[in-house]
Amino acid sequence: MTTTPTTNPPSSAAAPKRSRQRLTIFGAVVVVVLFVIAVVVGQASSATAPKAPPATLGTALDNALPSDIAHLPLVDETGKATDLASFQGKIVVLTDFMTLCQEVCPITTAQLNQVDKAVTKAGLADKVQFVEITVDPERDTPDQLHAYRAFADLPANFSLLTGTSGNLATLWKYVGVGYDKQPQEDPPGINWRTGQPLTYDIQHTDVLLYLDASGHQRF
Repeated sequence: MTTTPTTNPPSSAAAPKRSRQRLTIFGAVVVVVLFVIAVVVGQASSATAPKAPPATLGTALDNALPSDIAHLPLVDETGKATDLASFQGKIVVLTDFMTLCQEVCPITTAQLNQVDKAVTKAGLADKVQFVEITVDPERDTPDQLHAYRAFADLPANFSLLTGTSGNLATLWKYVGVGYDKQPQEDPPGINWRTGQPLTYDIQHTDVLLYLDASGHQRF
């Protein structure tokens, strides 16, 4: 599910409005997360078929990722090269994020972490992979992602990925994520890792999507 990308994002002067918009997005993400629990557990276990989502909730798909997107070079938190194709054989729950987000991203991560715990409790951790890919490659280096794993207390089947600015732009354009560097609000947010004030923000579309074990985009 996506919100409409903004071609001319509001300035920092519109921060209260932007915060309300992002909270609305978060509410929608929570609803989608609940649906994903049903889909993930239902498909991975084949025990019961999940109920069809309402027509207003996301978009049901059955499209194979193009080869250039599936094999687009990415980098994990250890600095190892990877790509989305490497997760084939597993159900993938994927979202965009950045480790220094001050609003929705950490809440979304926490929600997905709870979903992951439910999946793990159901004995399906080896069949499902949760993946967050940054929209802020300048700051989200492998070391930063590795520190964020401990900070957010993420399990082993939760991947944090980055890549070159060009490769991420290609990926997010295909998925429908719009993002843009913005001036930091006043007072600025604080970097949880260094304790220093942040110097910029990135406004971005919040997207949650779901790939089946054959690598098809399904939601």
